[in-house]
Amino acid sequence: MKKIVASLVSVAAFCAFAELPQPYGYWKMDEMTVERKIPDVSGNGLEMTVGEGVSLVEDERFGKVARWEGVGGSWGKFSNPALSNRTISIWFKRDASDADFDTADNNKIPYLFANWSNSYVNFSKNTPGFNAYLGGNSYYTIAAPSRSVWHQLVIAVGDARWYDEAKTNFVATLSVYLDGVQTKKYENIVTPKSILYKSDFVLGNHVTDSNHSTPRPFKGEFAEIRVWDVTLSEN
Repeated sequence: MKKIVASLVSVAAFCAFAELPQPYGYWKMDEMTVERKIPDVSGNGLEMTVGEGVSLVEDERFGKVARWEGVGGSWGKFSNPALSNRTISIWFKRDASDADFDTADNNKIPYLFANWSNSYVNFSKNTPGFNAYLGGNSYYTIAAPSRSVWHQLVIAVGDARWYDEAKTNFVATLSVYLDGVQTKKYENIVTPKSILYKSDFVLGNHVTDSNHSTPRPFKGEFAEIRVWDVTLSEN
């Protein structure tokens, strides 16, 4: 089992490695304006707008965090640039009463995030784990982590390029880390859909319409979310 770079294992360690590339987006999830904006402290101005089903709560580990109540209005979004190679780090704590894999139907499976340049992660219906999607392809990645405790999920997309001269398919590598340990790595994934386009990244849901007929909201808490426009690895 490989360890991801130590700077991703904890907030304190992250701050100690000045040579890491600057993230293009960084949300501490501990502050919200009256306009329901969570500031981007990377300096790139990518404020995250959140729905009415999101609030700030006290937390022993992080001080303050953003809580998703598991309702249609539980979502966050920001304008994501078109990216090929990229890395995302999300700290999350899933509520014990969030929709379970053996009871949720296809319209209620919670999403951690969606629309990250045509990649997204949700909780699987048929197995107690994650589904990670890249360009429309689905891959079972890791066993479901325990509820009611903090976990860090890191997903890195690398070596992204056009697969053919006609530019109809993409190929890339997908690496998944949970709590600092690499759990899966998929190489040479060929996808018929582009993974290089600008979109509204959605956190803790797959839609931002509170009245949508099939929202798939996450129930739990988020902290310390970072995104990079490069592929970070265990080295």
